[in-house]
Amino acid sequence: MTRFGAGCRAARLAGSLVAIVIGLSAVSPAADRVVVRPADTGAALDNPGMGWVFHHYDNGLGGYGRGLGPGYDGREFPGLTVAYLRLPWSPIEPEEGSFNWSILDTPIDRYAAAGKRFALRFTVLESDPREGTPTWVRDAGAKGSEVTADGRANWEPDYDDPVFLAKLEAFLTAAGKRYDGDPRLEFVDVGTLGIWGEGHPIARKYGLATLERHIDLHRRAFPRSLLVAQDDWGYNFRATKDGSLAVMQMAAQAGLAFRDDTICVYPDPKTDDNTALAAPFRPHRPIILEMAHYGHTKNKNTWAGGDRYRRAMEAYGAAYLSIHANPVAFLAENRDMIARINRRLGYRIRLVEAAWPAAVTRAGGLPIAAVWANAGVAPCLPGGHPTWSLHDAEGRVHAVLVDDGLATGATMIAALHAVRAKRPAKLVCAVPVGAPDSVRKVAPYADAVVCLATPPDFYAVGQFYGSFPQVDDDEVTAILRRATPAAAGDGEA
Repeated sequence: MTRFGAGCRAARLAGSLVAIVIGLSAVSPAADRVVVRPADTGAALDNPGMGWVFHHYDNGLGGYGRGLGPGYDGREFPGLTVAYLRLPWSPIEPEEGSFNWSILDTPIDRYAAAGKRFALRFTVLESDPREGTPTWVRDAGAKGSEVTADGRANWEPDYDDPVFLAKLEAFLTAAGKRYDGDPRLEFVDVGTLGIWGEGHPIARKYGLATLERHIDLHRRAFPRSLLVAQDDWGYNFRATKDGSLAVMQMAAQAGLAFRDDTICVYPDPKTDDNTALAAPFRPHRPIILEMAHYGHTKNKNTWAGGDRYRRAMEAYGAAYLSIHANPVAFLAENRDMIARINRRLGYRIRLVEAAWPAAVTRAGGLPIAAVWANAGVAPCLPGGHPTWSLHDAEGRVHAVLVDDGLATGATMIAALHAVRAKRPAKLVCAVPVGAPDSVRKVAPYADAVVCLATPPDFYAVGQFYGSFPQVDDDEVTAILRRATPAAAGDGEA
C-alpha cells in the first residue's frame, strides 16, 4: 500500500524506477518483515518531460547536427532526450504552399529510432539575410523594415501586419497538421517574434496584444502540444518598466512552459538571473534553460567548468538543459559535471524504502508500505501512481486482465501486448460479455479467454448493464485511493 503525494505521470515514474532500483539492498529487521532501501545508481534518466536538449538545427540548417554526419542519434550522451530543431520559416516553405518537410522529418526519424523525441521553433528573423521570412511573403505585400540584425542587414516583418499574419498562420497550420499530436513531439517554442525567435523585435516596440496574437496562432496550430514562452518577452512586451512579471503571468496562465536563453551569456552571473520571471510557471510547467554557445562561454570565461550552469539548474528547478555545442566534444570535456547534473536534472522519483510481509497466504493480501522522494530539482507533474508487479522464481509475471466487456477488442489487445512483453507465465483475458467476433479476435493474444456471454445481437457493452455511465478522472483517482489505503508508517514524498 503506497501513498505518493507529489504526483507523477505513470510513464515517467516507471522510467525513474528502472534506473534507480538496480542498486537494491535489502535488510530484514524482523523475521516476518522484509525491508528494502534501494541505493540511487546515479544513472541518467530518459524520461518524458525532462533531460538534455541538443540543438541539432540552430537558427538555420548549419546547426550543430550537420557536422556530426547522418549517423549521429544522441544515444552516447547520458540523459539526452530531445533533438531541438530551431529553423527559420524560409527553407521549409521556399514557395507558397510548397513545403520541404524532409528537412525536419529526416532528423526526427533518426533520433526517434534511438528513443529520442524532438522539439520545434520556427523563426521569422535571422542574422543571415538569406533566412527568416520567405521572400514571397514580402512580395505578397507584407509590411516590414530593413534592420541590422546581429551586425548584418535583413528584413524584419511587421508582426501585426495582416498579410504577414495570414501567411504565417497558413504555414503554422500546415506544420501543426503534420506534427501536432505526434507522441515524439516534446514542445514547441512560440518563436515568431524578434531575431532568432527570442522575443526581441528590432524595428519598433510592440505591445502585449501582439504577443498574445502570436501565442494564439501557435495554440490554434498546435492545440495538443506544450508551447514555450521566452524570457525576453517580459522585457520587450511589457506595458510599464515594472510590468515584466505580468507578461510572464499571462503566458503561464495560458498554459505555456518557460525558456531562459541567457545562461552563461554574460560575465556577471546576476545578469543571467530571471528566476523571478520563471516563478509563475514552475509549479505546473517545465523550465527550460538554454546555455550560450559553448564556444562563447569559453571565450568569455562564463562556463566556470559547468558549475555556473549547474547552479542555474538548481535555482530555476529546471526540467531541461540545452546542449548548445557539438555534443561529442561537450561530453568529452564535461563528463564529470554532466554526471553530477544528471543526478538532479528534472524529476527523479526514488524509492527510499519499501516493506512487506516475509510470507503471505494465497487467500490473504500483500500490504506494501513505501516511502518515496523526488531527488530532482523539478516538481513532478500531477497524475500517475506507483505500480508493483509480482514475479515468480524465474522472473515471470502471472497476469489476468479484466475488462467490463469486449466491443471491438482493440484496447484489450493493446493491454495484452503490453503485458506479454513482461513474459508472463500465463496470460488470461476475462470479461463478462463480448461481441462474438471480438472474442475470436482477442483469442490469439492470450493463453486463455474467459467470456461469460457472447450474444449474437451484441452492439455495445453498455446494453448489458443496468447503469453504464462514463467515469471521469477524478472518480478514478478517488476509487484508487479508497482501494489502496495507506498502511501505518507509509511515507509521502
